[in-house]
Amino acid sequence: MPNPYFPNLLSPIKIGTKEYKNRIIRSPKGPVMAMPDGHVFPMQLTDAEVRCDGGVAEFCIGETAVSKAAARGDEPFYGFTDLSDAHMAPYKEYVDTIHNHGAMAMIELCHNGRAKPEPSDDNPAYGPVDEIREDGAHVIGMTKEVIAQTVEDFATAAWFMKKAGFDGVCLHAGHGWLPHQFLSPRWNKRQDEYGGSIENRSRISVEILKAIRERCGKDFVLEVRLSGQENVPDGYGMDTIVAYARQIEPYLDMIHVSAGIYNKPMETKMMSTLYDLHGCNVEAAAAIKKAVQVPVAVVGGINNPADAEAWIREGKCDLVAMCRALDADLDWIEKAKTGRASTIRKCIRCMRCFPGPHEEAMKELNGKFPEGCSINPYSQHGDKKNAGPAEESKKVLVVGGGVGGMQAAITASERGHHVTLLEKAGELGGILNFAKDDKDKYDLKGLVDSMGAELRDRDVQIVYNTAATEEWMKGKDVVIIATGSSPLVPPIPGLDKALQAIHAYRPDAPVGEKVVMLGGGLVGCETAVHLAKQGKEVEIVEMRGELAPDAYRLHKHKLRQLIAQSDKITVHTNTKCLEVKDNGVLVEKEDGSKELLPADTVVSALGMKANDTSELEKMAKSAGVDVIRIGDCVHAGKIYDAVEQGFQAGFNL
Repeated sequence: MPNPYFPNLLSPIKIGTKEYKNRIIRSPKGPVMAMPDGHVFPMQLTDAEVRCDGGVAEFCIGETAVSKAAARGDEPFYGFTDLSDAHMAPYKEYVDTIHNHGAMAMIELCHNGRAKPEPSDDNPAYGPVDEIREDGAHVIGMTKEVIAQTVEDFATAAWFMKKAGFDGVCLHAGHGWLPHQFLSPRWNKRQDEYGGSIENRSRISVEILKAIRERCGKDFVLEVRLSGQENVPDGYGMDTIVAYARQIEPYLDMIHVSAGIYNKPMETKMMSTLYDLHGCNVEAAAAIKKAVQVPVAVVGGINNPADAEAWIREGKCDLVAMCRALDADLDWIEKAKTGRASTIRKCIRCMRCFPGPHEEAMKELNGKFPEGCSINPYSQHGDKKNAGPAEESKKVLVVGGGVGGMQAAITASERGHHVTLLEKAGELGGILNFAKDDKDKYDLKGLVDSMGAELRDRDVQIVYNTAATEEWMKGKDVVIIATGSSPLVPPIPGLDKALQAIHAYRPDAPVGEKVVMLGGGLVGCETAVHLAKQGKEVEIVEMRGELAPDAYRLHKHKLRQLIAQSDKITVHTNTKCLEVKDNGVLVEKEDGSKELLPADTVVSALGMKANDTSELEKMAKSAGVDVIRIGDCVHAGKIYDAVEQGFQAGFNL
């Protein structure tokens, strides 16, 4: 019987000889990481368990190099010729975990080709042609013998995966990896049977697929991931990718449409940002689907089951592939299936979970990648997902209905506590409510809405327009204070004339045509972009030497790109605000010179300060109630900090 809420998205589909239980794929993420003792890292198995329990039809392990030549420069190659139980153990362990939790097990096979990071004399980069790369590295053009060996490497790796129990493999033919390099005329300048016509440029892909099929048989799923669009100025057109899809179709079971190039993920929409459309690759998938008979999956900023349902119903794709969206809510599918789609936490595309190309990000972030998902604590604490109720049920009062307070209330309720949430305003969301007036941030407003729906779904008592008093605290076991932060107002003469950035989004905000933005951090840059899109002339004044250093890496790069490309925004770094005047802002430049920047409106984005909680703490002490402070009222931070602290407070009661 079709699902009453999403009958197309949640219907089964035949992929090759396999039947998928629904149309949802967990898109590739991360290779198998084996420990010295031969087991998979526990976090990977937990990741697979909780996401497969979530109901995906296919769980695909990410980029797996098929040879030393195919691997990253510093990446050890595992080897796929040894079929002993000991050598195959971590892969079998991963497969068993995926199968035991109800999903098809797939693994993505790849070859870095000319894009190999940090090649060396002992481990060089191979590509379609001999060349000197943009970074000065030498790329060795592949001879026919090397091509033949590469084809054999893919077939050998696929056979290893079949013996390990995988249901199939995904050939990575997009994102600038080797098959993509042969397809793209930008990289492939060969004059032999592997260059020139679309048939020739598709040849290596066809040979790889044929070799895998011959080695592994018809009951082994062959999926190909490609870039429907390169999204670079001289990239191939839709006619090329459609023709390529037709060339490879006879040898595969499913086409997976992505976009862009790994080394430029933000610029080419390989990873869509909050400034890109959701489902940004759907039209490319639709064009390919019209040209082929095999099922077509699409990835790219998909976070809403209603959108996915519509695209499948309209015949634009057959399946949707998601990664970040399923991290943002591990119960995404179950909630869609049971009519609770309003409670799905939809990925806000903040870029916390993906800092960009590995080597670049490692250097820029000093090897310290952010952990977890900004809006879903279980993405980092999967081992606590099914912890069950606490030993003792308590009466809990949460003061403050921002995301930190809401998360504390939700988690405490999950653990079996009786929760009341007080919000002094007439709506939940706290500081994030500015997002309802910015079309680029509607997912932030959606987060507030979904968390509110979760609270109602859990019967948390929500009391609006009410400040906390000692009477509210009496009889409770714990008070969780989550009263947030307020704009920081440094002692700058005239700063009281400025409009705070969070108020500049309001439709009725008194923002003139010429704006000076004080502060070029995350908030200042996002607000500047918002105002520039409205046609305002904006000058950013930032004391530091760079913009948005507090943003997650790829989001920071996106903001800088938008600002650099805008003819409405001017930037003054290493510049100090001395005074806000009636007609503008007096600033001091790096060389000590002073200048008046004319403005109709001055907007302040100079940071946030924790709200004082001392009176609330006194009330709690008088009522004899334990106190936990969380979120911005402890230290102004990001959404992740508030959600994580709210989760810990609620879970550990």
